[in-house]
Amino acid sequence: MNPNTRETTGSVRASVRPTVGSPRETVSLSPDGRLVAITTMFSTAVIDVDRRRVIHQITLPSVPAAVTTDGETRTNVPEPAAGSAWSSDGRRPFLATQGARRIGERGALVVVDTTSWEQIDRVLPAGDAEAVAVSPDAHTIALGMAKGDVLLADADTYQLKHRLHVGDRYGRISFSDDGTSDPKSEDVRRSTKLLVRE
Repeated sequence: MNPNTRETTGSVRASVRPTVGSPRETVSLSPDGRLVAITTMFSTAVIDVDRRRVIHQITLPSVPAAVTTDGETRTNVPEPAAGSAWSSDGRRPFLATQGARRIGERGALVVVDTTSWEQIDRVLPAGDAEAVAVSPDAHTIALGMAKGDVLLADADTYQLKHRLHVGDRYGRISFSDDGTSDPKSEDVRRSTKLLVRE
C-alpha cells in the first residue's frame, strides 16, 4: 500500500493452506525492516518487503488435533501459530503456538533459525498462547496465554522472569517505548510499559 495515497500497489499470497474458519492473522516486522512474518494459523509466511515475495513458509510439525478460532477441532494438521515476533538481530522469529491437543507438555513458544529455517527450540511453559512481543530494548519476551497470564522471559536465555495475571482472553500484547527527559541530565531515560488489548 502507498502510504500517501492509501492505494494498494501489490499483493503477496501469505498462506499455502486453505482457510479454516476465521483464522486470526498477525503481522510482525523484523528489526531491520527487511522481512515480515504473517501468521495464518496453520502456516507462517516470511516475506521479503522489497521484493514482495515469500522467501519461506514456516509450517510447524503436525499434531493429532488442534482447535480453530471458531472452536472446531481439526485432526492431523500443523500446530497452529497465533502470533510472531523477532529477536533483536532478526535471526530468530518467535512463534506463539495455540490450540494443539492430545500431545505431551511442551513449550508454547517456538524459536526458528532464519539460516536453516529449522525449529531450534521450544521454550517457556506449555499452554495455548495468544500473542507474543519483544521489548524495545530487546531484553524481554512477553508471551500472552489464553488463560489470562502474560509470561515475561529473558530474550536470550528464555528463562521465565515474571508471570502476570491480566484477566480474560485478549488478542494483542505490545510494549510502549516512552522517552522522558531527566531535568538534571541530558540523558534520555526510557520507561517501557506492557500493553494488553482485546
